[in-house]
Amino acid sequence: MPLFDVANKVALITGAASGLGFRYAVKLLEEGARGVTLADIDKVAAAEALEHIQKAFGINKAIFVYCDVQRKSDLEEAFVKTIPEIPEYRYPNQQCWNIERSCLREGNCHQRQWGSLWRDPRTGQIHTPVQVGPRGSHRVCPGVTDTPLIQLMSGRNLGSVYQECLKILTNYPIQAPEHMANRMIQIIKSAPSGTMWIVEDNSLPFKFLLPNYQKMKRVYLDEDQ
Repeated sequence: MPLFDVANKVALITGAASGLGFRYAVKLLEEGARGVTLADIDKVAAAEALEHIQKAFGINKAIFVYCDVQRKSDLEEAFVKTIPEIPEYRYPNQQCWNIERSCLREGNCHQRQWGSLWRDPRTGQIHTPVQVGPRGSHRVCPGVTDTPLIQLMSGRNLGSVYQECLKILTNYPIQAPEHMANRMIQIIKSAPSGTMWIVEDNSLPFKFLLPNYQKMKRVYLDEDQ
């Protein structure tokens, strides 16, 4: 039995106008989510995403909120706008939870836990925490996925080191965004809280485990160094 049921829940998804964020929104609605907020800075892509969702799931299933995740105030405003727009959300047993940024609002009280970013040194991709209702958080690290982030990364990343990473992307298998969305839902529903998962090469999620420092090989600096 799943640890968490996404049915009748409301999700706020950052970067949801396209790419993985949009795929997450569609998959959540397919799984019975009450509604989704598409939080993004791309108004044109968001309009196309909303049109797609309305055709597939009907009206009142999604809203767009302009949100720059670099500004905490934008995220707070996105939550405020989500609550009155999604039908029947006002009841305290409904949860509004956020994907890709570590925030949680439940009923009329809320808590925020701002998480860290994880950067894949091979590809330069940035992965952020997933906060899921009252169960806590997961960290999900996608491998190379066929999204606009990868397709349009050249010249728009964090600098020369990451530009060099683009040269080796062809050495790694590229997975479909639909696969990543399916596995994200699997993790949300079934993975224990506080765990970190990697999804790559169109495979099942596998757990990332930090080494036990008592058992790990120790390499010491020389005294003269």
